[in-house]
Amino acid sequence: MTIFHSKTEMNTQRKIDGKCCSKCSIFKEYKYFNKTKKIKDGYRSACKRCLSKLEEKRANKTKAIIIKQKCNKCN
Repeated sequence: MTIFHSKTEMNTQRKIDGKCCSKCSIFKEYKYFNKTKKIKDGYRSACKRCLSKLEEKRANKTKAIIIKQKCNKCN
C-alpha cells in the first residue's frame, strides 16, 4: 500500500490511481475504497478501514441505547 502524507508528495506520484480518504486524510489506492455509483469517480469518500471503524462505533452506541431501555410491563 502506498501512503502519502502530503498533497505535494501525492501530486508528484500521480502515476498511482487513488484518492485521499475523507476521514484519515491519507492518499490511498482505489483498491482500499468501496465502490459506489453515487459518486463521480465510483468510489466512497472514506476508505474501507475508516468505514469499518465508524460502523463499529455506531454498533456500540446502538447497543448502549438498547440496554438502557426498560420494559414497560416489568420495569
